[in-house]
Amino acid sequence: MLFKHRFIVFSGMLGLTVFNAVSHADVLDLGLSNDLAVLSYEMDNRKDFSTQVSILHADVDDHRSNYAAFGFATRQDSGKFRPRLGARIFGLDGEGSNSAYGIALTAGANVIIKPKLSINFDVAYAPNILTGGDFDHYYELAADCSYQLIKNGALYLGFRKNQAVSPGYEVYQGSVLGVRFTL
Repeated sequence: MLFKHRFIVFSGMLGLTVFNAVSHADVLDLGLSNDLAVLSYEMDNRKDFSTQVSILHADVDDHRSNYAAFGFATRQDSGKFRPRLGARIFGLDGEGSNSAYGIALTAGANVIIKPKLSINFDVAYAPNILTGGDFDHYYELAADCSYQLIKNGALYLGFRKNQAVSPGYEVYQGSVLGVRFTL
């Protein structure tokens, strides 16, 4: 129960950070499916460094999960291939007493296929030594293909898998339809 209170406080602090940074934000991402809602805000702090706040809610087979994270990443703009590396602090509150928290290492890239068409993928992994709570480790996989419909807006279709392991607890696995706004 104490973790749920901490999770709510943590989510609230992240929400305040997002709303206070509206004028400085670069990307607002909203992804949805029948069982998932994910909101992410990424802010450029410098040319090659960014911070990100993410909140996810999943309701799969009447198992509700809430996830919040604050992360940072360094990236390199290499033309059509833009790799990034980083870390994020996260909290996961699952159905019942299942909960986890920790630090996940992240890697990803954005690949521009054509001027308005791109592929984006991300991987995050928190090994046992960096994870606390009811699980040994945590990982997430996300990939999407986006098409820029208007100057500052893109539509994407992707796949996402979030899972805590030992005991196995699947937060979400499936497709995601979303919009990505560049501010």
